[in-house]
Amino acid sequence: ITVLALVVLLSSVQVRRSLQPLTELGAATRRLAQRDFSGTVAVSSGDEFEYLADSFNHMTAEIDRQFRTLTAVNAIDQVALAARNASDVAATAAVRLRDALACEAVDVYIAGGRPDDPWRCVGASTGDARDGDPIRPAARDLQALRTGGDGWLHARGRDLDWLPTHDGHAALLPLISHGEQVGLVVARGDATWTDERLHAARHLGDQLTLGLRNAGLIDRLNDLSYGALFALARTVDANSPWTAGHSERVTALSLCIGEHLGLGTAALDTIHRGGLLHDIGKVGIHIEVLDLDGPLSAAERATIQTHPALGAKILAPIAAFDDAIPIVLHHHEKFDGRGYPAGLRGESIPYLARLVAVADVYDALVSDRPYRRGWLHGEVLAHMRAEAGLQFDPGIVEAFLVVMDKVGDQARFRPMPQPTGRPA
Repeated sequence: ITVLALVVLLSSVQVRRSLQPLTELGAATRRLAQRDFSGTVAVSSGDEFEYLADSFNHMTAEIDRQFRTLTAVNAIDQVALAARNASDVAATAAVRLRDALACEAVDVYIAGGRPDDPWRCVGASTGDARDGDPIRPAARDLQALRTGGDGWLHARGRDLDWLPTHDGHAALLPLISHGEQVGLVVARGDATWTDERLHAARHLGDQLTLGLRNAGLIDRLNDLSYGALFALARTVDANSPWTAGHSERVTALSLCIGEHLGLGTAALDTIHRGGLLHDIGKVGIHIEVLDLDGPLSAAERATIQTHPALGAKILAPIAAFDDAIPIVLHHHEKFDGRGYPAGLRGESIPYLARLVAVADVYDALVSDRPYRRGWLHGEVLAHMRAEAGLQFDPGIVEAFLVVMDKVGDQARFRPMPQPTGRPA
């Protein structure tokens, strides 16, 4: 009986010793299934269970690294598809790289357009660098980055005085596309750079390089698109020396009003296109009618009033201008219904057309024309106030007056702001 009791007691102790690590491993497995990779299993039994727990912890850490890498890759891919510029891509990548690599800070720099141009920080996740900070990498270090076997240059022991507050614990990753260095990732921290971390960082760096190239293409297409719009606007204005710069000034003022009203990026982009193209229909109006230095006859007035519909017809085949066509077509409508071409009234007039109409009339009145001298700034403001609710939307006139109070009568001479939208 004594021996049997001892056997039962020892068996119970052994079973309990086995059940505890199994219970912990089971709980850790359930956490793992719920994507919680933060917990580890602590088993110090000195047997196979301890070995199993160590293997489980190693597997969890590896899955965590792989999951963070895939999450970072997905985030970089998404922002590369949706971003409007390289800065958006780099800012997202800096945060994701820091999390995926478990670094203290990650900074992303983009190479200048010419060899002598400084590189600029376009994405900083904490650390000492700030967006816009310039650096000038030493030629010897750029060469070392290009020829490095694993693509990394470890900063320890190197004199990298061109990096802000270099402390010797940085790792540098070049972003290379088609043999050309387009950027640089600077990862800071005391963590050990294992082969797995270097491989993950190289993978993320490749995705970032692709994203930056895509954003660069969008920027170039955007510049090309807006360059074409400016060219069209100036072609229209060049028909007459009296209207030189009119479309650009109207667009600049319209954007100021739109920003004051808190319009979103998409609406401002539409204003940008519509403002530049609002008078494009005048290419079909004979110059003798446009530059007439006396009163218009009924036939000449009717001809002039065809330019909004003609402009809409010119732009109709280009799908990218669909959102700007209402501005082109209806910027001569009046709030009380006395305008043209459709005689729309009040809220039935497209909102952005009402906005551009205010800027259009202001610039037309303060500018010289062959049949009159330009009005004084104060006279035009008084006219705009008097026409609020008649010719113009009262809310937009109110915003216009606030803008005028801030910038004064020099608003029409402001340079065009940088394009903010996608390519047309």
